[in-house]
Amino acid sequence: MAHQQPRPRLEPDQLSALWQACDSKDTAPLAQLIEKLDPSAHDLRTGLTFAIERNHLNMVRYLLERGVPVDGYVVRVALQARSIPVLEMLREFGWDVNMKLGEIALTALRWVI
Repeated sequence: MAHQQPRPRLEPDQLSALWQACDSKDTAPLAQLIEKLDPSAHDLRTGLTFAIERNHLNMVRYLLERGVPVDGYVVRVALQARSIPVLEMLREFGWDVNMKLGEIALTALRWVI
Protein backbone atom coordinates (compact mmCIF):
# COMPACT_ATOMS: atom_id res chain seq x y z
CA MET A 1 0.00 0.00 0.00
CA ALA A 2 1.50 3.31 -1.11
CA HIS A 3 1.65 6.16 1.37
CA GLN A 4 -0.10 9.28 0.07
CA GLN A 5 1.61 12.61 0.46
CA PRO A 6 -0.33 15.01 2.70
CA ARG A 7 -2.15 17.76 0.87
CA PRO A 8 -0.13 21.00 1.02
CA ARG A 9 -1.56 23.72 3.25
CA LEU A 10 -3.14 26.62 1.43
CA GLU A 11 -1.67 30.08 1.82
CA PRO A 12 -3.59 32.56 4.02
CA ASP A 13 -4.69 34.60 0.99
CA GLN A 14 -6.00 31.45 -0.71
CA LEU A 15 -7.97 30.48 2.40
CA SER A 16 -9.35 34.00 2.64
CA ALA A 17 -10.48 33.88 -1.00
CA LEU A 18 -12.24 30.56 -0.38
CA TRP A 19 -14.00 31.85 2.70
CA GLN A 20 -15.06 35.09 1.00
CA ALA A 21 -16.52 33.07 -1.88
CA CYS A 22 -18.64 31.18 0.68
CA ASP A 23 -20.27 34.45 1.75
CA SER A 24 -22.57 34.36 -1.27
CA LYS A 25 -25.64 32.65 -2.61
CA ASP A 26 -23.77 32.00 -5.86
CA THR A 27 -21.70 28.80 -5.73
CA ALA A 28 -19.99 29.29 -9.12
CA PRO A 29 -17.05 31.42 -7.86
CA LEU A 30 -16.39 28.92 -5.07
CA ALA A 31 -16.57 26.02 -7.52
CA GLN A 32 -13.88 27.70 -9.64
CA LEU A 33 -11.65 28.20 -6.59
CA ILE A 34 -12.15 24.60 -5.48
CA GLU A 35 -11.16 23.42 -8.97
CA LYS A 36 -8.05 25.61 -8.92
CA LEU A 37 -6.90 25.16 -5.30
CA ASP A 38 -8.17 21.65 -4.41
CA PRO A 39 -8.77 22.54 -0.73
CA SER A 40 -9.42 19.94 1.92
CA ALA A 41 -12.90 19.72 3.40
CA HIS A 42 -11.40 21.06 6.64
CA ASP A 43 -10.15 24.18 4.79
CA LEU A 44 -13.76 24.89 3.80
CA ARG A 45 -15.17 24.59 7.33
CA THR A 46 -14.83 28.32 8.09
CA GLY A 47 -16.62 29.06 4.82
CA LEU A 48 -19.44 26.79 5.93
CA THR A 49 -19.84 28.81 9.11
CA PHE A 50 -19.93 32.04 7.07
CA ALA A 51 -22.66 30.57 4.85
CA ILE A 52 -24.64 29.40 7.88
CA GLU A 53 -24.41 32.78 9.66
CA ARG A 54 -25.67 34.57 6.55
CA ASN A 55 -28.34 31.95 5.76
CA HIS A 56 -26.95 31.15 2.29
CA LEU A 57 -28.77 27.81 2.12
CA ASN A 58 -27.59 26.77 -1.33
CA MET A 59 -23.97 27.47 -0.30
CA VAL A 60 -24.43 25.44 2.89
CA ARG A 61 -25.73 22.50 0.84
CA TYR A 62 -22.93 22.89 -1.73
CA LEU A 63 -20.26 22.74 0.99
CA LEU A 64 -21.86 19.80 2.79
CA GLU A 65 -22.08 17.91 -0.52
CA ARG A 66 -18.33 18.43 -0.88
CA GLY A 67 -17.66 16.72 2.42
CA VAL A 68 -17.28 19.57 4.88
CA PRO A 69 -17.82 17.78 8.19
CA VAL A 70 -20.76 18.38 10.48
CA ASP A 71 -19.27 18.78 13.93
CA GLY A 72 -20.34 20.35 17.19
CA TYR A 73 -18.96 23.77 16.29
CA VAL A 74 -20.88 23.90 13.00
CA VAL A 75 -24.07 22.88 14.81
CA ARG A 76 -23.54 25.61 17.44
CA VAL A 77 -23.18 28.20 14.67
CA ALA A 78 -26.47 27.01 13.16
CA LEU A 79 -28.16 27.16 16.57
CA GLN A 80 -26.91 30.71 17.12
CA ALA A 81 -28.16 31.65 13.65
CA ARG A 82 -31.56 30.20 14.62
CA SER A 83 -31.87 28.64 11.18
CA ILE A 84 -34.25 25.68 11.15
CA PRO A 85 -33.53 25.02 7.42
CA VAL A 86 -29.79 24.79 8.15
CA LEU A 87 -30.36 22.50 11.13
CA GLU A 88 -32.52 20.25 8.95
CA MET A 89 -29.78 20.21 6.33
CA LEU A 90 -27.16 19.31 8.95
CA ARG A 91 -29.37 16.38 10.02
CA GLU A 92 -29.56 15.29 6.39
CA PHE A 93 -25.75 15.27 6.27
CA GLY A 94 -25.20 13.27 9.43
CA TRP A 95 -25.83 15.42 12.47
CA ASP A 96 -27.26 13.35 15.29
CA VAL A 97 -29.33 15.58 17.57
CA ASN A 98 -27.73 13.83 20.55
CA MET A 99 -24.21 14.78 19.38
CA LYS A 100 -22.14 16.58 21.99
CA LEU A 101 -21.46 20.14 20.85
CA GLY A 102 -18.05 20.57 22.38
CA GLU A 103 -15.88 20.07 25.36
CA ILE A 104 -18.66 21.06 27.76
CA ALA A 105 -20.58 18.00 26.52
CA LEU A 106 -23.97 19.59 25.92
CA THR A 107 -26.38 18.41 23.25
CA ALA A 108 -28.27 20.90 21.08
CA LEU A 109 -31.34 20.75 23.31
CA ARG A 110 -29.35 21.47 26.47
CA TRP A 111 -27.38 24.18 24.65
CA VAL A 112 -30.48 26.17 23.67
CA ILE A 113 -32.27 25.90 27.03
